[in-house]
Amino acid sequence: MRADTESLNAQFERAFYNRRLPAWGLHNQTVIVLMAALAQNAWARHTWQRAIDRQQSPPQIAA
Repeated sequence: MRADTESLNAQFERAFYNRRLPAWGLHNQTVIVLMAALAQNAWARHTWQRAIDRQQSPPQIAA
């Protein structure tokens, strides 16, 4: 769990300008972190679903 947390924190540092969240105040920063986590989860689900679809589709035969 610690490695995952450190990885997420490193991604935040690389993603945000000057290694700072673009919001002031606890509530605004919380919203930004939650939205970033939602975006990451949405991307992970998208790639997982594409892998499942590729596994279930019949192989294509070149003509």
